[in-house]
Amino acid sequence: MKLDVTQHKSRARKGWASWCVDTRTVLEDGEQKYFATEQEAHAYIGRLEDELQLNTDGAWDWTFYDLLGFEKDKPVGAWVKHLQSEYDKGKISKSSWSEKHRHAKDFLTLKVNNKSTAQLKVRDLEMKHVQLQLLDQMAVGRTAKTVKNILTSLRAMNRYAILVGCRKTDPWQGAIAIGEIEGKATDGKVERVQPAAVKSIIAAMDPWWALMATFASSTGLRQGEQRALTWADLDLDGSKVDVNKAVKHRADVGPPKSPKGYRKVTLPRGLAIQLRELYIKRGRPAKTELVFPTRTGAIISDSRFQENMDKACAQAGVEKIRWHDLRHYYASQLLRAFKNDWWTITNLMGHESVKTTQETYGHWIEDEEKDAHMLDAVSSIFE
Repeated sequence: MKLDVTQHKSRARKGWASWCVDTRTVLEDGEQKYFATEQEAHAYIGRLEDELQLNTDGAWDWTFYDLLGFEKDKPVGAWVKHLQSEYDKGKISKSSWSEKHRHAKDFLTLKVNNKSTAQLKVRDLEMKHVQLQLLDQMAVGRTAKTVKNILTSLRAMNRYAILVGCRKTDPWQGAIAIGEIEGKATDGKVERVQPAAVKSIIAAMDPWWALMATFASSTGLRQGEQRALTWADLDLDGSKVDVNKAVKHRADVGPPKSPKGYRKVTLPRGLAIQLRELYIKRGRPAKTELVFPTRTGAIISDSRFQENMDKACAQAGVEKIRWHDLRHYYASQLLRAFKNDWWTITNLMGHESVKTTQETYGHWIEDEEKDAHMLDAVSSIFE
């Protein structure tokens, strides 16, 4: 059925966009879309007709589940099956295959207009959905670097969707603000979190979340690593944490982020005492039980961490930070203690290389050296 452009004069009199294209006659989830000019409306029809012509094998009606879905961890969606084939042929690495699978699963947990992306038709995703809804959900509990990695996977997914005829446009184009989430730098460097702020935030939490935040800021474990921690991973006599796994997707537990993620981290004595008291209070649970579970013993949802952080920041009256910033705080304290011993800091952080640690935190030392030089220079002039 042919699409036409009509003008709603009542909207025009109010100064609103008045040129209308009604897609309800040709699309199952169609709507009335309004444009400022007649030319824009006709251009939209042209783009839509181009997309409709791509529907040669039913792909035009695919949902994101059809594209990305899993059943019992086995890929059933077209793109994830394609990735499996590429991996089997040796065209992509195991790490790339694993990361893209994880990102596909994560994407299906998001919502657009309170509707699961799994139920959303691929053709119906718009740039405004990405920019105004999805990016915020993707940022919860994640660093800007991680969000960038997810976007890279989703752009690859979209290119495949265009190729097979789900859609023609790229709604991910222009999703460029992810490096500025929560005011963080876009070059991989991070802002230093002040000790006084961390102390105030933890003091504003209830005892359970205060213990978890103290653990995060005193060990530098990533959120997924902390969520997966069991009592078998704690050596309370030796004050050590054995980091050997992490929550990857919902309640799925797998290896740490990278091979370097396997590490042993020292527990401060006071924290080791607190954990021992918790262990006794719980009735000395089995070694396989989680250290930081829900009330029912399950893995805590990742969104709960940022929710409690936001609440504590507001109550403490300090600038909002992310849960992941407690890891950055841990790094800042390591730098105070170990100075330029980058190898030790890299091992404790579980970074892939010394270069990663230096690129992320090296500017802190540079800033301190500049401040010290400035102090010496000014003092020599005026004292």
